[in-house]
Amino acid sequence: MPQFTDGVIERLFGVEDAENEEPERLKQYFFRNKAYESVIENLPIRIVVGHKGVGKSALLKVAYLEDERRNTMAVWIKPSDIVRYMTHSEPDLNRMCCDPVVSSS
Repeated sequence: MPQFTDGVIERLFGVEDAENEEPERLKQYFFRNKAYESVIENLPIRIVVGHKGVGKSALLKVAYLEDERRNTMAVWIKPSDIVRYMTHSEPDLNRMCCDPVVSSS
């Protein structure tokens, strides 16, 4: 009988969340639907709102990876990045977008 350890399950189905999935693996099984098409349109900013677990992070991560592949400027900003900059005495959101320590963490 096969042993379904955590490692075997992860290899078969991927990790639980898009943030921790290997980019190439995520792109292999991500289903590009109408929501994806809306997100990749030529927009100056992308904000996705939805319930927990519906794939918001996966949607944005795949769009981000595709932007990088096409050499389109792509910045990954998490809520914790914004909070960290807003706690400074003089917050500079433009710096946040260009600071590699913050935008790549």
